[in-house]
Formats: sequence, structure tokens, C-alpha cells
Amino acid sequence: MDFIKYFVSLFTLLFLPVLSFADSDRVFRENRKSIVVVTAYNIKGQPLTEGTGFIASSDGVIITNYHVIGIAKDIKVKADGRVLNVEGVIYADRENDFAVLRVKVKDMPAVKLGDAGKLNPGSKVYIISSSQDSGDMIYEGIFKKKKTISPISKVIEITAPLSQGSSGSPLFNSDGEVIGIVTFLSKRAENIIFAIPSELFRDKWKSGKLVAVKNIIKDYKNTAEYWFYLGYYLSEAGAYKEAADVFREAIRIKPGFADAYYYCGAAYEKSGKYKEAAKFYREAIKLKTDFADAYFSLGVIYGKLGMYKEALNVLKQAVSIEPDFADAYFNMGVAYEKTGMYKEDIEANKQAVSLKPDFADAYYNLGIAYEKSGNYTDAAAAFQKVLTLRPGYANAHYNLGIVYLLLRDKGSAMEIYKTLKTLDTVSANKLLTLINK
Repeated sequence: MDFIKYFVSLFTLLFLPVLSFADSDRVFRENRKSIVVVTAYNIKGQPLTEGTGFIASSDGVIITNYHVIGIAKDIKVKADGRVLNVEGVIYADRENDFAVLRVKVKDMPAVKLGDAGKLNPGSKVYIISSSQDSGDMIYEGIFKKKKTISPISKVIEITAPLSQGSSGSPLFNSDGEVIGIVTFLSKRAENIIFAIPSELFRDKWKSGKLVAVKNIIKDYKNTAEYWFYLGYYLSEAGAYKEAADVFREAIRIKPGFADAYYYCGAAYEKSGKYKEAAKFYREAIKLKTDFADAYFSLGVIYGKLGMYKEALNVLKQAVSIEPDFADAYFNMGVAYEKTGMYKEDIEANKQAVSLKPDFADAYYNLGIAYEKSGNYTDAAAAFQKVLTLRPGYANAHYNLGIVYLLLRDKGSAMEIYKTLKTLDTVSANKLLTLINK
């Protein structure tokens, strides 16, 4: 299968810059010159993939994601305006998705390495990415936790809003130390981003022997990891059918590859093939029984299929594994609402907004649940909260107007009408009809 046409500009991750200039400005200023762009080329010298990397040692050591360079016949690094040839690969770890490269330059500005184990949940972290088109950018996120995946694999979880950035970006703590390499993100709405902790790549270049690029990557196409990352970025490009085929190839090579089953399910879900998606999510759970994202995604699929009892069962599993999983509580609320269990619906959405205070959709569903259970005062408060977070939310305006009428407050309902008619004339006219009854 020739998927090369999909590769250019696909190897990107998503972050939205947050305007918090205290630590972020200092981290950016101190480390900007240590950030590089890594580009992989085919045998004809055409660019295939691009990612971010960083200078780990002043004698020309560069670290990036393995999947950025995995199909390369040649690799070049752009550092501080200079384009440098990669001499070879000092160390490569396909399982943990990082590679240590060497360029023939001395006195390069290296980053400082830190320890993710010293971070507490809720600590701010920073990502610096670089690309040919956008230049250098810094983004802010929140550290969630570090967890062990296998005896040889660990991962850092962070949250951050989504926009465009680069694979291979260094993850910094507030002291400006690199504590990880950003690799990819979860498909859940909560924007979980995964990074490789620094302990896995620290000092790997000190005893490594330089190996030619072609010798390192020549067998990559025969690995499950190659097909996994190809499928991931095909999905990001919207090529879901092709992505599903590619993930199945990863599974064929490595039948116990839980993440491949999960993302194959996600590709089928995006294609609208919900039964196939459910099958692959279930297989992911069989292989990795604490796979919270797979339970969550299976719950969402069951909801789309109208299987609300089954949805509740797996969503409860998701929150038992990750008690702070706000989106799982939200979807539990949806399932409870569909089955008329409004008391449970209220409790699930209250839990969602306690975990994610800016969760406008959860506040909206909380308002609906209060309204349907006859608690109009709390319903009004929930809809008012929605409108502080999302002032243009027409449905929230409409339902707030209805609640005011149920509270026999026509004056407040009329004020809602005046605002609503600028947002949605159909809903506004429906509300006015009810006001005038």
C-alpha cells in the first residue's frame, strides 16, 4: 500500500497556546535555540515527514520521535536557521517511540533534563514545538500522572486544549527542564496527551555506537509500530478506511497490540461503523483490562447504538479505573437521561462539572435533568452557568426561558427572548408563543 502521499504534514500533534506569560515566557526564552525541526526524506530527496526535536547534548545529539524518522532514507535537522545532515542514529527505541540522532556540529545549546517523577498532579507543563511553516511556539498544559505501561515502557499523561503543533516536542517543567517527549494524543474529548518520560532516554547517547540511518530503519516496515503510527496519522488526516486497514496490519504482526485494536476501533467509529468499532474496543479491553479510554469509547458506541444499560456498565468501569474521567461521567449522564433516571443523571453531571468546571455541555445536561425532575430553581442556575461559559448557546437560552416560565417569571423569560432572537429566531418565536399564552 502506498500511503506516502498522506505523510507530509500529518506527523503533528494538537495544542492550543494558553496566554500565561510568567513561566512560559521564561521557559521559551531559555530553550528556544535548543529546539529543532527534524525532516525525513525518501530516496528521491522528497520530504516525507516532519517533527520537532531538541538538542540533548552540545556535541550534536538530537532527540525526536522514532515515528518521525521511521521511513526515512535521509534525515536533516534545521537548528537555528542552519540545515544539518544527520550522520547517523546513536540509539533507537521503537517500543517507546524515540530516536537519538547525531549531527556533526559542536557547541550546540543543549536543554537541561529533569525528572517527571517530581511533579505533582495539576502542575503546569510546557511544550515547545517547531515547524517549517509556523516556527517556534510554546504551549501550556497540566500534568496528570506518570504510569507504567509495561516493564520497559512508561508514559506521562498531560491535558491541554487542542490546536496544531509537532510530534517530538520536548515537554518542560516550570524550571525549564525537559521531562519528556510528546508523542501522541488520546481520542477522548478530554484531550489527554502522552509523552515519553525523560528517564527512558536520559544518557542513551553516551555509550551508543553510531549506526547509519538506512540500517536503523530498513526493517521498520515489518514492525507493528510502523503500521500503528501510520494508521494513527491516516486517521488524523481523515482517511479512516485506510487507517482501519493499516491498524489491522499492525494487529496481524502483533496480535497482543491493545492500542492498535483501540485506534482501529476509533477509525471504524469515525467511519460510522459502530458495530465494528465496538468489536475492536472490546478486544482492546480483553488485552488491557485497565484500558480506561477503551471502556469510555465502548460506552460512547453503546450509547450511539441505543444500548444504554451496556453503556452504563462500561462507563462505570472507566471511572473506576480513572476516577477523574469527567467525560465518562458526562456520558453516563447522557445514558441515565435516555433511560429516564434523572436523579442518577444529575449526580453524574455534577461529578463531571466538579472535575471540569468549564464543562458547558455537562452544565447544560445538568439543567435538562433538573428541569425534567421538576427542580426548576437548580435548572435555572445550571443554564445560567452554561451561558457564562458559552454566551451564544441558543439552546441554553431557550431552556432557561422555559424554566423561568415554569417559575412563573415572565419578565425574565421575556429578557431571554430578547437575547435569543439575535441567536435563533425559530427558538425565540417558540419561546415568545409560550410567554404570550
